[in-house]
Amino acid sequence: MIFALAAALFAACSKGDEEPVPQGPEIDRVARILYWDGEKLALGQWGTVTLENILYTKFGSLVAFTITSYEDEWDAGDVKFTPLSRTYDDYESIADMSLEGGPEHSVADQHTEMDIGLGLGDICKLVGLTTEQARSRRREGTLHEYDSGFRLPNRVDNTEYFKDLVTTDEPTNGVWLSDDPTVNSFLPTIMYWRDYLGDVFSLSNATGRYWAGYSYDDGNGYSMMLPHESESYASGTVGYAVRCVRDE
Repeated sequence: MIFALAAALFAACSKGDEEPVPQGPEIDRVARILYWDGEKLALGQWGTVTLENILYTKFGSLVAFTITSYEDEWDAGDVKFTPLSRTYDDYESIADMSLEGGPEHSVADQHTEMDIGLGLGDICKLVGLTTEQARSRRREGTLHEYDSGFRLPNRVDNTEYFKDLVTTDEPTNGVWLSDDPTVNSFLPTIMYWRDYLGDVFSLSNATGRYWAGYSYDDGNGYSMMLPHESESYASGTVGYAVRCVRDE
């Protein structure tokens, strides 16, 4: 009995270092940008999230990286999160970050233990985890069971909210996705992206791209294209930013 209690207490403590994802009215489902807070996957609003800490992924990939500037050359240190048992130095380019192809249909449908072991899945579900926590859960075969409450957007999420193109004090062009002035639901349109080899390109002030959670064929996905209030085909091999939503 004492041994069982001790084991239970140890298990509870070992899980206790995973900070819970914030819940409540301060979190809206409209515009949460995936970013790196220095330790783990996090979601935030523009202001907390800057161009330097926005995270990018390939379509349906669980490996996430940052881009610090338009002139940024590929560096293994840009990789901030991966559940795979590889060191960051193993990633010689974006092409080397996850398996060829990608989700055939919905990312959610392929968020399984097997797919996660290959580096595929819905990265929004893993918000709140550090790389070490994600790797530990993957080794245990339980990473697919972890659910932050957030997910990649579906087609409805990508067309439900649009307001205006504005310029902030940065200045940074972007789109407000809510008519509610009390909701900070701003998504920047001026961002970066990486091509297959890791070269950085700058999106113009008038176009921003965020991955959706569904594909149009094997390995290629849709992205929300701002401010055009539309979705666009996108090669699954390139790195775009991620917007996460949750069901109310």
